[in-house]
Amino acid sequence: MIKLFRNLRKKLIEQSKVLSPASPAGRYFFYAIGEIILVVIGILIALQINNWNQEKIGHNLERVYLHNLIGDLESQLLELERQRNNAQFVKEALKRVTANINNGFSEADLTQYNQDMQSIVITRTLNLYDATFQDLKSTGNLNLISNETLKQDILNYFQLSNRDVYVIRKNAEGYHYTITQEFMGSLLVNFDLKGMKNRLSTAASLSDSLSLVKFDPRVESLLNTQLANRLTDLDNQQKVKNMVSNRWYTIEINLQFSNEMANRTLKLITELKKELN
Repeated sequence: MIKLFRNLRKKLIEQSKVLSPASPAGRYFFYAIGEIILVVIGILIALQINNWNQEKIGHNLERVYLHNLIGDLESQLLELERQRNNAQFVKEALKRVTANINNGFSEADLTQYNQDMQSIVITRTLNLYDATFQDLKSTGNLNLISNETLKQDILNYFQLSNRDVYVIRKNAEGYHYTITQEFMGSLLVNFDLKGMKNRLSTAASLSDSLSLVKFDPRVESLLNTQLANRLTDLDNQQKVKNMVSNRWYTIEINLQFSNEMANRTLKLITELKKELN
């Protein structure tokens, strides 16, 4: 490149000697024009090289972001799988609770019933893995994604995913409200701790106190009796049925959103991998 500039400069000087006027001022004028042209050409070439370097850096950074997006989406698939597995687990618990209410209870059913009720009452929210997307937005690097169709698909994906997470969270909040207002009160077990006060006061620690309550046969017997009596009450049975119905409905809605989100996630992963190849 330097050799080319030197040859070009030499040729311009030789041409200026032939074509330039006899006066020194004229010769220097042509020489200055040649120097200016060379400087301009050099600047343009330097700018072009800088642009090439910036494009290369941007392209490399784009690939890093695409790889990171794939990692987030694969984590999202695992999260959705956990969500669906949990939903199926709760549905089995709901079936057993319904069967217990319809067919009656035995003492042997109470332990499983308690476990099922815990599974039904506890809800699971859906986490959204969007760290890379948030980074793209906050830094303005979303424009690094050169494929406009892919960029729009990414935006649409996270817009819909935020909607799904919001719906699932609101379903959980609504269900918890129903449990608190209509159901938990019907299963509150109140019993007298008479006779245990002295034992608890002599316990060495809080954990020892809890162990005394947990493993005391009187407490377990009283809880089972109270629970069995309440479960045979028709009003309580209807409340349990309402809760089961409500829970089943929210699970079906959540499964629908989770399955749709999983399909969108797989589709976007395929697009991202195609762009990287």
